Amino acid sequence: MAGLSAGGTLPPTVVDFESFAMGTTFGVPTHEAGEFAFSQNDVLVHVDPLIVRENPQETVFFQAIIGGAAQDDFPTTPLYADNIAIRFEFSELDFLVTSATLEYKILSEASVQNLAVNGGDVFVGLDLGLAPSEIAPGITAMVDGGLITLSADPGFSIFSLVIGGQELGIDNLVAVPEPGALVLLGVGCLVVSRRPSYSHNSAKWACKVSRFVTSSRRRRCSASTTSGLALATNFSFDSLASQAAIWRSTPSRALAERTRSA
Repeated sequence: MAGLSAGGTLPPTVVDFESFAMGTTFGVPTHEAGEFAFSQNDVLVHVDPLIVRENPQETVFFQAIIGGAAQDDFPTTPLYADNIAIRFEFSELDFLVTSATLEYKILSEASVQNLAVNGGDVFVGLDLGLAPSEIAPGITAMVDGGLITLSADPGFSIFSLVIGGQELGIDNLVAVPEPGALVLLGVGCLVVSRRPSYSHNSAKWACKVSRFVTSSRRRRCSASTTSGLALATNFSFDSLASQAAIWRSTPSRALAERTRSA
């Protein structure tokens, strides 16, 4: 589970590429188009074809390189897109993403860029600043001064971001949790509540307990969502064995067990 920031909320998740060696390459010849390439801080990263022309559609697929031709254009370690698109997936995060930012630098004025959110229509053009402000249903994009800012309307979340270019540098993707992602429910009990993600067309609930006080006393933990819906789960146990049994009986078994081992 991610550490807590001041005030007891979950901190943003950052993809900054700092854990990779300069020159590490994804795409040709190691990966095929659409394949998973790597992950950082539970954000999954895939390499996709870059759309360079529409009607009829024409795509290219080459390489994404840590540093590469963009390493002198950022104060920290960037990812350089050379005729390729990068897809960030947030499905493995412990929270819903309701806003995100990404730094970028176009290295050639003749370079075609792509931008898409949540599997929606792909913007194709020479200037990311011309991408539509309503980049996907319920998602607003603001592109200004080398920074892309995405914001989700109430009831929506950001679950994927695609950005690509022929000569494009990107760095410091910051995925921000929805407000109130963490609820504190008394000594020894921490519960993360997630409201339904309507963008996923399914109600994804997660009541994740990171620490219990194991004693003969009975405790009750309730998690409620910010959308007005509520999920109440009663936890009653006298030992670690009964705690494990409760976890296995809940819909969020995989998430709970992953948290327990973290």
